[in-house]
This record gives sequence, structure tokens and C-alpha cells, in this order.
Amino acid sequence: KIKHHSSRGSILFSLPDNDDEGNNSALSSPLDRPILAMIDLFSLLTFAAIGKASHSSIDGSLDIPAVLLTAFPFVAAWFVTSP
Repeated sequence: KIKHHSSRGSILFSLPDNDDEGNNSALSSPLDRPILAMIDLFSLLTFAAIGKASHSSIDGSLDIPAVLLTAFPFVAAWFVTSP
């Protein structure tokens, strides 16, 4: 929910209530939303592949193990920090 406090010109943010679902946990895992997780994973692998192709090889060819190794820290950070 976003609330705008017009007298002060500030915006207040609040987390949604989980009482409707019967779940009191405010944290979720990326695996709770598998379609979004797959899209994010695909995007990170594409990012790593483009970076490897443009910086590593003269002919633009891809080395799949190198792409996976490059993508690993990004995927790990995404998994740890994504809500």
C-alpha cells in the first residue's frame, strides 16, 4: 500500500497484511513464484552470455561453462536478496 501525506509532501509505504492467506510469514522465496524465477534466471544468464561474448572472445562465440561460471555470483545474489 502507498499512502501520500499531502500536508507534508511525503509518501509512506507499508507491507501488505498476510492475514488473508493465514500465513504470518512476511518473507517468501523466489521459488514461491516459479515463472518469475525462471524469467529472472533467463535474464541473468542472457546478461552473462552477452557479457562473455563481447569481452572474452574475438569471434563472439560462447563458452557455456564460462557463461555459467560468470552468471553464478549474480544468480546467487539474486536468490539471496529477492523477496
